[in-house]
Amino acid sequence: MSDEKDRFGDKIRDLEKAREDQWAAQRDRELLERLRRKQAELKQAVSAAAETMGALCPRCHHPLVKTEQKGLTILSCPEDGGGWLDQAELKSLLQRLK
Repeated sequence: MSDEKDRFGDKIRDLEKAREDQWAAQRDRELLERLRRKQAELKQAVSAAAETMGALCPRCHHPLVKTEQKGLTILSCPEDGGGWLDQAELKSLLQRLK
């Protein structure tokens, strides 16, 4: 009789474990789907920005804006205030400083 009780207890534990595994698998699928959607949104933002501006901020991924300051063309981020120069602009700036 006690052997039957043990087998029934084992079956209940197996059922609980299977339900936990199903829940974890469903949660993993949901998280992966969220990541895929976020990745798709970022890819869409990158392609849209590449078409319009050509560059994104490496920190916040917002489109960079071209600004002209003292004869230099600077790509700047309106969100975090970062600024970037291309190689030609950097050489021009270094020539001015000499």
